[in-house]
Amino acid sequence: MIIKNKLNSLSHGREGKPKIENRINIFRWFYFLLLIVIFSTLLDYLLSNFYLKRATGVVTTDKIEYPARFDGVLQKIDKQKGDIVDINETLFTVVSVTLKEDDIAKKLLLDTKNRIEKIKAQIAIDKELLHFKTKKLIKLKKFSILELYDKEKQEIKSLEAEILKIKIDIKLLRVDLVAYKNILKSITVTNKTVRVKNYLSKYKAEVQQVLKNESEYVKKGEPVMVLEKPQSTKIIAYFRKSYIESLEIGKEVTILFPDNTKSLGIIKDYYSQLLSNDYKYRDAKLKDPTSFKVIIEAKNKEDIQRWKKFSHIRVKIRIYEWF
Repeated sequence: MIIKNKLNSLSHGREGKPKIENRINIFRWFYFLLLIVIFSTLLDYLLSNFYLKRATGVVTTDKIEYPARFDGVLQKIDKQKGDIVDINETLFTVVSVTLKEDDIAKKLLLDTKNRIEKIKAQIAIDKELLHFKTKKLIKLKKFSILELYDKEKQEIKSLEAEILKIKIDIKLLRVDLVAYKNILKSITVTNKTVRVKNYLSKYKAEVQQVLKNESEYVKKGEPVMVLEKPQSTKIIAYFRKSYIESLEIGKEVTILFPDNTKSLGIIKDYYSQLLSNDYKYRDAKLKDPTSFKVIIEAKNKEDIQRWKKFSHIRVKIRIYEWF
């Protein structure tokens, strides 16, 4: 019986030992993973605060819009997309035609039209009178054809003289009518002013966009052409407020592009995001900003063309330093 009990106790001990060991292994893995997380967090904190400063930015280039300064027609486009232009080189030409009414000419035009209408009315009256006199003369001659008395002869002569005078008046009125019509044609109520403007480039730049076509009507302030300064390519980056001590003008930074290539840049300037863009942030005690807008330019001018390939694409910025 004693031997049997010992055997049972040994068998139970062997079965319970693996269960205990499994529990121990699970806890070991848990603590191991916890240590890895703590170590990674601590390492990231140390790198971010004592060695590596990280940020993201976007490659941009200064663009200059050339709008129309007045309403007009785009007469000629001298440059196309991709062309390199020098300073004071013609980009495009806008022509505007303005019509302005002349008050004196407008009054003369109205008076001439009124005069023409009066002449036409007088000619119509004289024609009616001529018809009446002519009809009367014919009737008088018809009934007095056999024997004319002195009274009838005098009346006929008088009618003939009146008819002749009326015909002469009508003829003179028609001459005046033609003259006034010619005057009417020669009167110019509106004065035409033609304005021509050649738009010149203020910089040596590259034409990026041509927004209008030749012979197209453009309104004042409407952009016609967009130029891009070749040497103005830069990166706009945003750094955390805790990196204020690391932001120095002229400091070197590393740029990581999406194709895994690197380039060196220089901090040109930086601004507080809570202050106006005109006020350059230099003292961390003035205000507690949420982030800083940092302007970065290429350290080597040869890298500018490579930067332009990533225009408007997000890039990574790194500042390596020891405190």
